[in-house]
This record gives sequence, structure tokens and C-alpha cells, in this order.
Amino acid sequence: MVLGALVLALPGIELAPYAQGWLSAQAGRRVSLASLRVTPGLTTRLELRDARLANIPGGTRAEMLHVPHLRAALALMPLLQGRLELREVEAEGASLLLERDEERRGNWQGPRQTRPAGPSGRDGGWFVGLLRLAGSEIILRTSSGNTLTIGLEQAEVLAASPAAPVRLHARGRYNALPVALQGELGSFDTLAQARRPFPMHLRAQSRQTQLMLEATAADPLNFDHWQGRLEARAPDLAALLRDFGVEDGPATTLELTGQASRAGDVWTLAQASGALAGEALSVPLLRLTEGLPGTADSVAAEVDATKLDLNRILGRPAGPVPDRDADTPLRVDPNPDPRLQVRASATELLYGEWRAQQAALRLEVAPGRITLEQAAGTIAGARLQAAAEARALPEGAAVEASLTMANARLDTLRQLPGIRSLPLDGAVQAQASLSMRGATVRQALRGAYGTTVLSMRDGTIDRAVIEAASTDLRALFRTAPGRTRLRCALAVLVVREGRGRVAPLRLRADTGTVGGSALFDLNRRQFELAVRSQRDSTDFLALDLPVRVYGSFAAPSVGLGERGDIPGDGAIPLPDSLREAVRRSGC
Repeated sequence: MVLGALVLALPGIELAPYAQGWLSAQAGRRVSLASLRVTPGLTTRLELRDARLANIPGGTRAEMLHVPHLRAALALMPLLQGRLELREVEAEGASLLLERDEERRGNWQGPRQTRPAGPSGRDGGWFVGLLRLAGSEIILRTSSGNTLTIGLEQAEVLAASPAAPVRLHARGRYNALPVALQGELGSFDTLAQARRPFPMHLRAQSRQTQLMLEATAADPLNFDHWQGRLEARAPDLAALLRDFGVEDGPATTLELTGQASRAGDVWTLAQASGALAGEALSVPLLRLTEGLPGTADSVAAEVDATKLDLNRILGRPAGPVPDRDADTPLRVDPNPDPRLQVRASATELLYGEWRAQQAALRLEVAPGRITLEQAAGTIAGARLQAAAEARALPEGAAVEASLTMANARLDTLRQLPGIRSLPLDGAVQAQASLSMRGATVRQALRGAYGTTVLSMRDGTIDRAVIEAASTDLRALFRTAPGRTRLRCALAVLVVREGRGRVAPLRLRADTGTVGGSALFDLNRRQFELAVRSQRDSTDFLALDLPVRVYGSFAAPSVGLGERGDIPGDGAIPLPDSLREAVRRSGC
């Protein structure tokens, strides 16, 4: 009422010197106005130039709001009754910064509040018939320091009356991404009823990507404490990711529908389902938690796919995966943003020439550390499980990894690299550990240190192999027909910088036991192997002399060695986990 009387009493008077003091007292921060001119009447018109609202102490810029030019039409009679009705508001070039201080207080909150006492703007007493913005921006600074800029080329908010739905149309950019937004919201009367859910129906489109939200909110002006149904369609996911700075994204399609919500710092998508590259996909949980000031956001994700064809998603032909490790940096971010916790699974996973069933993954990205808690899958009937941890170094990273293979058939495994046949077959078990460090993947692999235990039980082996290894005289006149039972086989391998040894190497069959060891060089593709049979396990015609195989992988030479001539003989020292694998082998 006081303001209304002032307007009538001072027609055509420049009010900036008077208004900025009153507005500063109300806001609890300095408000400056270059000009505020009023044309009184039942519809009072205001024209404001160069209005500035100071930011909170410690803000990232001096002003929270700057409005170069604003025009408004104010209904006088409702104002005299204590109700603010703006028939029309137009602003150009406005810039609004929204951020929080170290105590989590938003710069849009009142001067005597550390947190809003209730949902902002839901106490009624105001109405805007038309709000039109041009060439303006809203800058959102997250608690972790990330900046999100919404550029408004043109925006309109329309309502025919306080009881009518609010309609909005906007065109602009989200960071560098062009966006068009339209929607229908609840009325201003509904907004004034704090206990009544406020409906929101929004549709956003950026190029081909579409987002649709149907929700209700308890705090709509802060876009907080809302929940509802979210639909997302991205016909070109790679193009969308490029807009967010992610290069070489998957050239595929994504559709997802689920229950979305926001409560304070936590944004959640739950019970979502859809398709990735046309294959069924479900997302039980996707949760973003905004970090405290100066700390990173965190993301937790659970994703389940029916069929995940990475060849199709990544746009590459099926077949052997090309070697791209030479220049791949091995780096662990000391301060990742966001931090990640991911659980993913796929009933069927295809990559290169590999096909895995029942694949599963658990991954955590934390400051200075990436932990692969589990990577599992069944390939060619063998169940593989791996775990690894990478820690940041001043240059590159240090990696510790372990791998277990169970229930593998040797005859099936040998087909993967294209080996035609092997003289033995059976169920293979393997357990390996690996350590490496370096600035690139190739550099780390060159200096990697790893130990592997391979074992077989209840298999078969060609009789000719046992006769040849035991230097059986009958092998000079014939090739022993058929196979014999292989009770067990054991090989312990250690490799460092591409060179290593095998010790022990043992085969125990019904017709004899053979032991030995070997040296190998993967860089030069050379090896030396010596085996000999155990005297009390072979036939009386066996000479049990050492047999030496040496030379290149492609064309080795075979000859007799001297008794006791076993290269690199002596058991390899093992950690407790691998020592247990040797014990279980029974060999």
C-alpha cells in the first residue's frame, strides 16, 4: 500500500535514488539502479535500466543479477490490496548467477536464512501474466565448482489468469548445446498452495535428442523436491556426447524411460528401461549426488543389458581387436569429477571376435585410484573372473591385477587363436597375478611382472607324446595309437619384461609321468624346453633320457639333452593364493 501511494504521489519522477535503498534493505544486499522511471495509472508502467544485485560474500563474481533493461506493467489495484500482479515483464541482456556458499546457503535465499524455511515462492500473493526474456543467461555453479550456462535467446512464460495453467516456450543453449524447451505448469493459484503438489509437464529437444518430464514438485521455483516420469530418446548418442565434450562416443541409439526425482543434492533415475542400439536395456539406478563445496560430484549406476554388441555400438567390424596400446596413456586422475561407482551386466557381450555370456562388471573411480572390483564372463565355456586396481603415480600409474579361469576345455580354448589341434585335452584351470607400471599401456606391459598357474585334471593325452618324452624305444618304429588318461597336468609360468620361465612343468598319465621346465622370450619369440620322464612311471623299454626342444616358436629343433639338463629348473616362488592353486591341482 505504501508503495502504491508513492507511485500515485510521484508521477513521472525518477525513483532510482529512493528505490535502491529500500530494495537493498529488503534483499539484505546492495541493489543499485541507474534509472527507475514510473508512469502511473491503473496499469502502472515501470522502466528500469542497469539494475544490479550484489552476490553473497565469497561468491565467484561480484553480482548475482544484472539487468541492463527491463520494462514492466503493474496492476495498481491488486497492489493496494497487498498482491503483486505483473501483467507484462520484458527484459533484455539479463544475467543471473545461482550458486551456494561454503555453508550450502544459496545466493537466492533471504538474508536471515541459512536454508529456506519452506518451498520458495509458495506463499502466494503474486502473479505474472507474461514474462518475456531476450538475449539473457542463467549461470548455475554446482557445489563442486562446475559451471552450467543456460543461454536464453528467446523465452516466454504466459498465464491468462492466476487460475490458468502456465505455459512456457524457450529457445537457447545449454552450455554450447542448442535447446528448445516448451511445457505446461500448474497455475499461480496452485503454486500458492504449499501442501499441494505442483504439476510440471516439460519437453526439451536438442537437435534429434528429446527429453520429456511429467512430474510434481514441492519446491518448483528451485526445481527441487520433485518426482515423476522421465523419457529420453537419443537417435545419435555420439553427437550428443560430443556436445558435452566426449569425443569418439558410441555411434548408436539410446531410449530410456524411468522414474526420476530430485531431493536437495541428490538426482535419481530409477527403475528405467529402454534400448541401446536396439537391444533391451534396464537401469535399476542412476544417481548423481552433488558434492560439497570444493569436492567432486559422485555418480552411482546400475545397468543391465540383454545383448551388448560393442562392435556395433563402437562402429567397428567384428574380428581381432587392432593393437592401439602403443600411445595410450596410462593415467589415473588424482581428483576425478565425478567419482563413479558402476555395476553393469550383460547376458551376451560381443567385442572383436570374442563372445561372452553372463558378463558382469563392478568398477569404482576414486581420487588417485581406479578399482575393478569384478569383471566376469563365460567365454568358450570357460568362466573368467578378474580384479584389478590402478593407482596414480607422478608419471603414469601402477596396476595390480588377478585373473581366474575355471571349467575351460582345452580343445575349445585352442580354437580361439586358430590352433588346429593339440595332443591333449581336458578341463583347464588357471590363476594369474600381474603387476605393472608405466606412463603408457605399452610401456607398462613391456615391464610387466606376472605369475600364472595352469592345471588340468582328468583329461587325455596322445600316447605318442608320453613315449617321445620318455624316449621309449618303440617310438623309433611306430607311432603309438590313441590316447591315454591324463590324470593331471601342471605348469607354473613367470614372465617379466617379455621373458620368463616355466617351472615346474608336469604331466601325469596312466602310461607315465613327465616333468620339466622351460625358458622363453616373447619379444624374440624364442624358447628352450627340456622334459624327462620319471623312471618308475614308464615302461621297461623307456630310456627316460632328457628331451630338449629349442629355437623359434615357428620352427623349433628337437634333440636329446643330458641327464639333469633342465633349463631354469627350480620351483618359482609363489604368493599364497597361487600356492593354493598348485595344491589343488593334485599334480
